[in-house]
Amino acid sequence: MVVLISVAVTLTATQRPASAAPVPGGFTDTTISGLNGPTSMAMLPDGRVLVAEQSGALRVVEGGALLPQPFVKLSVDSSGERGLIGVTVDPGFPGRPFVYVHYTVPGSPAHNRVSRFTANGDVAVPGSEHVVVDLPPLSSATNHNGGAIHFAPDGTLLIGVGENANPPRSQQLDNPFGKILRVDPTSGAAPSTNPFFSTAGADQRVWAYGLRNPFTFAFQPGTGRLYINDVGQSTFEEIDEGFRDGLNFGWPTTEGPTSNPAFTTPVFFYGHGTSDTTGCAIAGATFYNPVSPAFGADYVGDYFFADLCSGWIRRMDVATKQVSPFVPLNGVDGPVDLLTTPGGALLYLAHNSGVLGRIAREQSWNLRTTNTPGPPTIQAAVGSIGQSVACDWDGNGTDTPGVFVDGTWYLWNDFNGGPPFATIAYGTPGDVPVCGNWDGKEGDSIGVFELGHFFLRNSNTAGAPDISVHYGTPGDAVVVGDWNKDGEDTIGTYEFNHFYLRNNNMPGSPDIDIFYGGPGSIPLAGNWDGAGGDTIGVYAFNHFYLRNSLNGGPPNLDIFYGGPVDRPVPGDFDGGAHVDTVGVVTPA
Repeated sequence: MVVLISVAVTLTATQRPASAAPVPGGFTDTTISGLNGPTSMAMLPDGRVLVAEQSGALRVVEGGALLPQPFVKLSVDSSGERGLIGVTVDPGFPGRPFVYVHYTVPGSPAHNRVSRFTANGDVAVPGSEHVVVDLPPLSSATNHNGGAIHFAPDGTLLIGVGENANPPRSQQLDNPFGKILRVDPTSGAAPSTNPFFSTAGADQRVWAYGLRNPFTFAFQPGTGRLYINDVGQSTFEEIDEGFRDGLNFGWPTTEGPTSNPAFTTPVFFYGHGTSDTTGCAIAGATFYNPVSPAFGADYVGDYFFADLCSGWIRRMDVATKQVSPFVPLNGVDGPVDLLTTPGGALLYLAHNSGVLGRIAREQSWNLRTTNTPGPPTIQAAVGSIGQSVACDWDGNGTDTPGVFVDGTWYLWNDFNGGPPFATIAYGTPGDVPVCGNWDGKEGDSIGVFELGHFFLRNSNTAGAPDISVHYGTPGDAVVVGDWNKDGEDTIGTYEFNHFYLRNNNMPGSPDIDIFYGGPGSIPLAGNWDGAGGDTIGVYAFNHFYLRNSLNGGPPNLDIFYGGPVDRPVPGDFDGGAHVDTVGVVTPA
């Protein structure tokens, strides 16, 4: 488990502030302000977000907070479009703890550089800069630097380089300007498989050319499809597909669509203007292929892009090339980058307002306060789609929402919506969240199950685990409860229709082994009859099948409740009778 210790003391994230984007119905936007001219971002496997500021600081966002200390602070020339303009993370992180940046080195003349830094927690190791590529000197023009850097599926590093306001260089293979370069991420050398590696006089690093200002581009997870956003001059903005090596996208001979067989025409283009379908500078590039597609099946595989001047975000169906609006005209003040998180949120950077936004799908809590079928007793829109639990965070006897998404916990003490009372960086994307009373004191606290280990906290704060237990195997479903009525919750797993439960939070053989449930069952635990202690249950095919004892047999309660897309979240929702009742979370 990667333990995240946040040093930020003030939570700056808020839901739906004035600077948030006007998102579609059923979505939420949470923003973090205080950034200084952000240009690019990348996400670490543990959920932290690295944000490049044009003035040279690489900032860290952790658990919904902007940390005060930068990962690294570089001396840069930030005039015009220069500065710290790109960031990416080694795909082998944290085994290869490297962060790559693209920035403008001051000088007479200045030049752009790609360097690698070694990470140590939230900061770079002092003196760890390793220069990968030093590009040739820049002209007096301060625009068209490109910026984006990303790893290709084969492990090489691709670098977007603008033509630095000298259009003819885009068609000349003897220089790196107006190109996508492909290099070894350590040496900066050209792989021998590059298309012009053996071409006399060519820069061997060139992979694609004929570009004006490839400020952003993105690879699609799982397919390797590459879309390049090329900023146009007078007429068109382009999305170009790098479907093979050595393509020529035509600048400055062509801009926008072309029938010239020497050039590759864009897969999509739009004109200049100030409407909700036009703009002046395409920016932001991400494919919506998260681990958990919270937006819904209609969005999976779509390509999101934005326009710096018009301030909208749109999405394109990759198969049909049909484009739909997402955030309307002037919805974001200067969008420059987009990113899809593993949990299915869409992050955007707003250069002009200094904001990192997180657009997520809302979810509805539909809860019963009795274990009987019927309409929800409590209905509330709380949090965005993630892995949801209900626990007694403040010790008042009532269970309230908790949502775990992308390695961050969001906790509420009521069902009234609004911002969470706590945002905690704990765990990593892909972990299974659990909550319970691990120490017998008032109130429940957080924990995660990761690769056969439970990592439990005795307080709702970030930090090292108070309890670390190796139990179960990777891929097990998990369940926790007070099995022996001693006032403390302990661990359990569910595998092949068996509950394997422990009476303490230590490794060992199961104290209780119960065969119960069937294929597709989701394990549950709760005090269904008010007798004290927790017993088992499963949720399957829109039914809660609950037992009032810790043994096999037919269900004591069979409650038809929920729907095909719902996830079960039982709990004590009224705090009165001290009975756990059924509930589900439904995507908006």
